[in-house]
Amino acid sequence: MKIQLRTFFLGGILFLAMLYLSSSLCLGWMSRRGFSAVAGFLEASQWGSLEVNFESVGLEGLKGVSWRNVNAVFKTSGRTKSLAFLEGRWEIKKVEIIAEDWSLDHFTLRIKGIRFSTDTEHPLLTRLRMNHEDWFFDARLPQGLPVFLGDLSRRNWKVLVRDFLGNGALPFPVELFGRMSFMVDGEKNRLRVGLLRSGGGSVFFVDPDDLKYLTDQIDDEDPVYDDEIAVMASYPWRAFRVFEMMREVKTKSDAYLKNSTLSPGFIRHVLLSYRLTQAFGPEFAEKLMRSRAKGEPGARQVELKCDALTEKIGRQYALKGYSEEAMLKRLPEEAV
Repeated sequence: MKIQLRTFFLGGILFLAMLYLSSSLCLGWMSRRGFSAVAGFLEASQWGSLEVNFESVGLEGLKGVSWRNVNAVFKTSGRTKSLAFLEGRWEIKKVEIIAEDWSLDHFTLRIKGIRFSTDTEHPLLTRLRMNHEDWFFDARLPQGLPVFLGDLSRRNWKVLVRDFLGNGALPFPVELFGRMSFMVDGEKNRLRVGLLRSGGGSVFFVDPDDLKYLTDQIDDEDPVYDDEIAVMASYPWRAFRVFEMMREVKTKSDAYLKNSTLSPGFIRHVLLSYRLTQAFGPEFAEKLMRSRAKGEPGARQVELKCDALTEKIGRQYALKGYSEEAMLKRLPEEAV
């Protein structure tokens, strides 16, 4: 009887070990297939390229999965300039995804143990570090998982991603709250994000207070006003590109003004409006430039009208297809 119990016990351990090994192998295969599918989608959509490799993948208890020593290289194409801040090589030591609670209409995920470094040259990401920080996401599917998956399967993924990156909207109802924490220059930050129901769909949002606090850390020389934050809160991936544009425009205008008598404010307004229109279209460019002008301390109605005319010049040159250099050569005529 003792021999039978011992054999049964050892057999059970061996079975569990084989089950764990086969699960890990299966997860590894699924992960590689999943990353390959994402990379293929990006290339087919002409949005960029992604290459991902990892050392191992395993189970974290009964509710989680972890990946170790993940290396990823992301490159954008001309169509995804708003995601250019993510371009570069990323190295992640370990990441765990734990499903803390789930049902057919609700799930809670915690992503923890994130430790990464990157060679990207973006001014924020070079100062950003994640080390044993928790990311928490709580989602609800009002129509239930079966209906949601059925609706999702009938959608065109290219259109879904394009619309989400373009205007932060999804065509089906999802309620999501997320909280991400990270370190910038040794100081802990948080960023609360989510999806809110709007009509029959959902819209993405970022907490304006969190975004304002983060943007102040990115660039404390050129302030970002509350009105601008209100516009960018629905397009946080655009915000990084906008901040880059502001720095690029300042550098470009300073170089231009060495051989020009035009007003610095005139040059910067035209240049920024031109680049925003090229990148995101005239509606977003006008909305953001107008919010920036309103947010400036002591802005008067006469100045706002003047700024509006200046910003319109930049938009028109962008829509007419002028190159930036061709536009700059014609600016002295516009300023008369």
